[in-house]
Amino acid sequence: MSNLPSLPSPSIGPDLRDQGLFNYNNSVIVTHELLDEYTISYVTSETPFTAFVTLVAHRYAVSSATFMKEDLFRAVWFSYASLQALENDMCCSRCGPYPETVIWDGITLAFGRKHLSASLTPPTITTAASIVRHSIKYQPKQQLLADIGLRKQLRQVLQGPELDKVFLEEDNSDDDSTPQYTKEKLEQKSRRIVEHLNRVQEVWDSLKKICPELGELFVSLYGASAYSKRLKVPADYRSFFLQVAAEESVLQMVNGAALADLREFLSNPRGTDKTRLLSIPGLYRVLTGHQSLDQLIPVMDWLAQRATEVLQGLEVEPWSIDSSNIQFPHTMGLDDWKSKCQTGCFYSLPQICFRPIYPKLKSDTQVEKSSRRGDRCGKFYSKYGERHLTGGIMVVWCTHSVCYGFHCIPASEG
Repeated sequence: MSNLPSLPSPSIGPDLRDQGLFNYNNSVIVTHELLDEYTISYVTSETPFTAFVTLVAHRYAVSSATFMKEDLFRAVWFSYASLQALENDMCCSRCGPYPETVIWDGITLAFGRKHLSASLTPPTITTAASIVRHSIKYQPKQQLLADIGLRKQLRQVLQGPELDKVFLEEDNSDDDSTPQYTKEKLEQKSRRIVEHLNRVQEVWDSLKKICPELGELFVSLYGASAYSKRLKVPADYRSFFLQVAAEESVLQMVNGAALADLREFLSNPRGTDKTRLLSIPGLYRVLTGHQSLDQLIPVMDWLAQRATEVLQGLEVEPWSIDSSNIQFPHTMGLDDWKSKCQTGCFYSLPQICFRPIYPKLKSDTQVEKSSRRGDRCGKFYSKYGERHLTGGIMVVWCTHSVCYGFHCIPASEG
């Protein structure tokens, strides 16, 4: 950093980019190398300005020099970053421009709501050009097991007591080899075991009605015989049954693409083609460790049938996009970079439609309030709402952690 000679007010200072220098308001010059160093530090380890300025200040102090203050460095870096050509570089070398699987998540990069402008247009807003989907409504019972009681019982079995540990609990005797129990204690422990085995029987009876082979797989792992022999259930099988008993939609386990893979595998099931089911990790791991493929084919048939049933229930309207006559925020006469800065959206691909309107979804017809909504839903209120901050940014990555774009979230969650 160095001072520039004073210039008359109307004068424009030198452009020093060819020399690798950045001229900030004709007042200071900073090397591109230093500014790029902070950019790399931020994107690789989320280095805040304070930490970086402190680091560089110590480096300067070794040479008896003084580095600029944090506020000035922040202003210089943002001015420098706004001039960078960042277009068309958000693409993974392995996934290409259209990744099959993406991950969406919010980042806590919020700013004060007082700085919000009317030009901020995240892709979550609706407009007069939005498609109205009248047939879309809430679809209950999307779980793999439709019976809520059965799901609860199955999870209780999976978390049930181990036989040896039941009799080792609360043992206060001095003799380490022979635990001593009162008659009442023995009865309590016996009741726990009987209740567990009765629950296993009830779950088995229910699963047999849904898918007999699934019931047989369950009882072979958790039945009275396996329990009395103290056989430890492999982690992959336990994980699979946890997904079977999950409260989330079956499409969380088997999405549309995974369902196509499952159907293709079932059309000609062979042990050598198990890798086709990598898109369903829980099922794939069970297949890898199971001795007989034939025993699991009926279970996979049931899984495919249930996923198909739920998916068809959600596909009530055809999806069609005609963006030829729609004017999007990034095509309103501004160059691409300025448009993205004003709209708060920066994605590697152009916008092709506005968010649809769903009149039969209650949450879609109400304005979400940024206020405390109880202990469960208000977890971010003290962090964002009480401080009058926006909701940060929503970022989309491919499975190799390459960012494909982001947009600002105007309202905070909770």
